[in-house]
Amino acid sequence: MSTNDLIYLTHGFCGGCFLLSLFYLIFFLNPSRIRTHLVLLILASLSGIIIQSLALASPVMGAETFVLRMSKFILFLGQASVAFLFWILSFSLYQSEFSFRRKHFLVLLAQIFVPLLWGVFMYSGGSPEEVHFKWKQIAFLSYSISFNFVLLVHGLRNSYRERKVLHGRKKISEIHSFLGIVLIFNLIFKSMMEETSYRDLGNSFLSLVSTPAIIFILFRFMENRLEFNPRIQAPQILIQKDVLDWIEKMDELFYEKKIYREESLTIKTLAHRIDCKEYILRRIIKDELKFKNFNDLLNRFRIEEACLIISNSEETPKILKVSMNLGYSSSSAFDRAFKSLKGISPRDYQRLYGYQKSDLRDISLIGKSFGN
Repeated sequence: MSTNDLIYLTHGFCGGCFLLSLFYLIFFLNPSRIRTHLVLLILASLSGIIIQSLALASPVMGAETFVLRMSKFILFLGQASVAFLFWILSFSLYQSEFSFRRKHFLVLLAQIFVPLLWGVFMYSGGSPEEVHFKWKQIAFLSYSISFNFVLLVHGLRNSYRERKVLHGRKKISEIHSFLGIVLIFNLIFKSMMEETSYRDLGNSFLSLVSTPAIIFILFRFMENRLEFNPRIQAPQILIQKDVLDWIEKMDELFYEKKIYREESLTIKTLAHRIDCKEYILRRIIKDELKFKNFNDLLNRFRIEEACLIISNSEETPKILKVSMNLGYSSSSAFDRAFKSLKGISPRDYQRLYGYQKSDLRDISLIGKSFGN
């Protein structure tokens, strides 16, 4: 086997990891094992890249076979779609009713298939030494790099804008942002190496970054669907007595201990405190308690208490102080959550309903409802 064969077989291996992870997510999704499988897939991808990088040190021999060309094409599709997948994830992480729409499909076409057709046109006539070929190549690379860069930057912007609101997803938002920064630097690195003798090494580095990134994005996308979509559920049967016990523990934590005031509270922390698996707690929050997700539950308790503080304070409380006491990291995050639930800003609510001497309403998860 030639070194060239080894390089492209490794490309196909990375693409295969991408396809296998996709099939796994579709047919065998098990939330409790997601992290284990993700680590195994990434390690498999990294081992393939190490072999590929070592192969670059030897002279390239032999011609490409049809199988090798197909493996290279599969990897191209995976690499070309990584910026798009990152961009899509920036929406699905923060929108409870996110769905793949026509505009997203059009962006995907513009990112992958337009450059693909352009590449066919570029190589359809003329030799690489001709001037017009060079201009075609420059235009092709400029379009691809610019389009990917715009998608990555826009995805980072979405992540930065929403992370302050979704307290339970702050950690994954930070990982998402870090991934975007790595992909941007990778894009810059590849563009700098394109016309040098290190182009193959640049492609290897792209494989190193993009394959684990694609797998990570796919797993997170499916995890979000599991959390946000009540029709996609884990195959466990919940026992009603256990569900009631968990809800009673939640009721005590939220109603008596007011756990929702903690800024660092996440669904993982709550699941640990009530001795419940995280994916089961997600089902309870959606199916039994009828909240959209954990952040919806958290915001409803926080905003309800904020309304009580505003309406029962003789002196006008400072909005910033109220938001900080209720676990929000900033007043802007509090304002957005408040307006989303009440339809008006906290200051407008304070002006309309401030100090009405109303009785404190119980906020409970068992047999009680929220006030308006």
